Amino acid sequence: MFYGREHVVFILPKFSNKKTMKLLLISLSFFVTGFSPVFSQELSEIVRLQLMKGWRAESGTHISGLEINLLPGWKTYWKQPGDSGLIPTFDWSGSKNISEVKIFWPHPTIFSEGEEKTIGYKNKVILPLEFKPLNNSKLIKPKVKIRLGVCKDVCIPISRVLSTKLRSSKKKIDQEITNYFNLRPKLISKNEIVNSNCEIKVVNDNLIFRSNIRFSHNLPDLKAIAVELPNSNLWFDMPTFKQKGPSLDISANFQNFGEGPLILIRSRIVITLIGNLKSMYLNGC
Repeated sequence: MFYGREHVVFILPKFSNKKTMKLLLISLSFFVTGFSPVFSQELSEIVRLQLMKGWRAESGTHISGLEINLLPGWKTYWKQPGDSGLIPTFDWSGSKNISEVKIFWPHPTIFSEGEEKTIGYKNKVILPLEFKPLNNSKLIKPKVKIRLGVCKDVCIPISRVLSTKLRSSKKKIDQEITNYFNLRPKLISKNEIVNSNCEIKVVNDNLIFRSNIRFSHNLPDLKAIAVELPNSNLWFDMPTFKQKGPSLDISANFQNFGEGPLILIRSRIVITLIGNLKSMYLNGC
């Protein structure tokens, strides 16, 4: 184990615990249930997806949205699904005149299923999108391969390919996309944090992430917390946490599904605090 100013490097043993098996079973269950009829409903009836036209901003980027409509009672998952679920994936490699795509995730709902908690959306959600074109004056042609998990009494993997054409002449702002964009988690400023720290421990062959954060003000009541290391092979369990006034203690088991040493860059850890009506996040610990 090596501690640097921003890096923590671990040489990990091979793990074969309950969480690993659980994730494998979850993954298999998506494929197994996907081949069974679900109340004789077509998949196209359960979930409808479309890329919205949006508008070309003054900066040259194009603001769009992925609209997800689900039948009553069905849900899909947030970018970090929680204790179980399928992580949404998006492949934009077939797009034209796009150099960068940003996806914004609105405030999600917490679902309790026995002892497990999952994070996601019911009925309808719009994920705002921002496309950065290679040429601002030309047509943008996004094309995306999407994989989502949708659940009710069973869970089904949904794979779709969507495409559209976004014209530079389209300037009228879509208020519905803007409304969902305004629901995204807000960044917690450094001025709001008195001190923070985090550590990684190996306990009984389990990797455990722990963090203590003290804020300059009391926090609203939190329903859940999500910990992520974007663009990595790490999966964090839904953390347990203790909240007392301005202090927050977080603990979460996690798995490394890559090979070789794990390089943990503290500044890249994203911690999202999810309340009833809004979410907040901080970068690093």
